[in-house]
Amino acid sequence: MDRAIVNKTKDALRTVVPRALINRRNYHRDVLRIRRALEQPVEIYVPGELPAGVNLYGDFELGTGLSRSVNLLKRDMELAGVPFSVHQVEEFSGIEAVSEGGQKDYAVNVFHLQPSIVTRLFAQLPPERRDGHYNIAHWAWETPEFPKEWVDACMLFDEIWVPSVFVAKAIRRVSKLPVRVYPHGVYDENAELPDGKGIRKLYGIGGDTLLCLALYDGLSGTERKNPAAAIRVFKKAFPEQPKDAVLMIKSKGMSTREAARLRAMTKGMRTILVEGKLSYEETAAILAGTDVLLSLHRAEGFGLPVAEVMGYGGVVISTDHSATREFVNQENGCPVPCRLVRTTRDYGIYRAGTVWAQPDEEAAAVMLWRLYEDPALRRKLGAAAEKTIKEKLSAASIGERIRRRIACVTKTR
Repeated sequence: MDRAIVNKTKDALRTVVPRALINRRNYHRDVLRIRRALEQPVEIYVPGELPAGVNLYGDFELGTGLSRSVNLLKRDMELAGVPFSVHQVEEFSGIEAVSEGGQKDYAVNVFHLQPSIVTRLFAQLPPERRDGHYNIAHWAWETPEFPKEWVDACMLFDEIWVPSVFVAKAIRRVSKLPVRVYPHGVYDENAELPDGKGIRKLYGIGGDTLLCLALYDGLSGTERKNPAAAIRVFKKAFPEQPKDAVLMIKSKGMSTREAARLRAMTKGMRTILVEGKLSYEETAAILAGTDVLLSLHRAEGFGLPVAEVMGYGGVVISTDHSATREFVNQENGCPVPCRLVRTTRDYGIYRAGTVWAQPDEEAAAVMLWRLYEDPALRRKLGAAAEKTIKEKLSAASIGERIRRRIACVTKTR
């Protein structure tokens, strides 16, 4: 069935079916799938029986954050010289695309798919694709409590990779399996820089205009990404709506109701709404052309847009909570103070009782005004941000760490 039709049907159902009922259905469905996967015996991996390298499973084509993440992992391995094969698996269905054949089978499987999806893949995957391999899960999650229904999925693997210490702590609380942190290799010294100036020209944004950006995917959780806070902060910082400051909102995956709410909130503001799916190159150009990213998120498992804007020398106003704390500080950006709250109802996949942040919007508005008034401060923070990403999130260095781990698993050098 056409995905556009599926999405419209889901939009309609969301307006009449309580989210708690949907979550309850998903909970029991995931538990059942994981139980079935655990019932399938898997032959133990023996080093030396298969060539050293990685069979990488994930969605390389969809254009979501997870899709971007798996492509970065692929690039990390390419730069480090790790042999690998690519297996395209649809992110939401777990269905593997038909391969052209001829791909080499390596000793290590890396499944870059969330637990609820990887078990769908396992239901159709021939046993020999898992048997005798060293199986690694690559997961991300955004809150301190890993979903209960996913905990048993840990037993399907030999180890777990995550993009941040924050995610590692969440999984280590519920599993004794080895959990290794490999952040996303955002910086590649050989990559061609996107055309940030060109994208500003395309949208009619002058070189002296402060371009503020808020971006989110409704499928990643609108409430968690919290774009409404970014809009309110921009309004508070610029009540007079000066002509040399503009807020761009890049959104996709919104329900009909969310889209209408967004337009109502931005009515009369100096905003540019960019709705729908763009190519990675187009999105990267927007990130590169951004002066200030407003990421008033409630929680992040990594924060790819935050890291990417920093890597292009932009300044980030980011909630001082969860994974972004691992690379955003007062020397290279504007961490926003916050208080932790426990939710009282379900927000999408995030259940009632979830702990996440409530950013201080007044403080964020003050930070934004200071950046507007002080271009020298923007340049100083932007330079420090770029330096941080080059040093901490280098694709080459992270790829080398992955290469050493694969060599250790396969007992090679």
